[in-house]
Amino acid sequence: MFVAGPGATPADPAFTHAPGPAPAATPAPGPAGIYLSPEQFGQHTISYPFDCQTDKFRLNNFLGGANIQLIRNGEKHSFAKDTIFGYRDCNGIDYRFYQKTAYRILDTAGFLLYSNARLEQGSKIARPATLYFFSTSSASSVQPLTIANLQKAFYTNPVFCYKLDSEFRSDAALLTQLSSGKTYKLKYIYQQSTLCPPQEP
Repeated sequence: MFVAGPGATPADPAFTHAPGPAPAATPAPGPAGIYLSPEQFGQHTISYPFDCQTDKFRLNNFLGGANIQLIRNGEKHSFAKDTIFGYRDCNGIDYRFYQKTAYRILDTAGFLLYSNARLEQGSKIARPATLYFFSTSSASSVQPLTIANLQKAFYTNPVFCYKLDSEFRSDAALLTQLSSGKTYKLKYIYQQSTLCPPQEP
């Protein structure tokens, strides 16, 4: 049994965008379980696999809970969110913990893209919203997905930085999909930029 609980609020703000159905992340192979480290995630190696029908996994997101709990084969295990990488859920979707918040991993080609669902307070009521983030590696900090943040993070790739300005008119446009619907335009442009040698002035 997978028990998610209410979502926690991310530590940093990011733009809210509803770009339509995102390219579906390919479910990770193997059972649900816990990634103890970024290296385990990179190798798709799970520690503490659990049975979604008989075991219990609790995120304890309410009020920013610092620990997750796993009851497996009748034994209770507790892990601090800031000491493990993340987990794979019962649908084969991977998540990373960063500052006690679980970020869904959308794409790992070149760098990592994440989403995080939360409630945004409106003028009268709170409404569900999805925020988007990135990190340059599975071990680096999670940052709001904006053109400015990407240019700072990838300043050593001038081709990519130029394309960010020329191809995207706003931060929200960063989630544009290719016509095939299989990947993001952002990831395609990054991949192409790594194939282009820098030009001499």
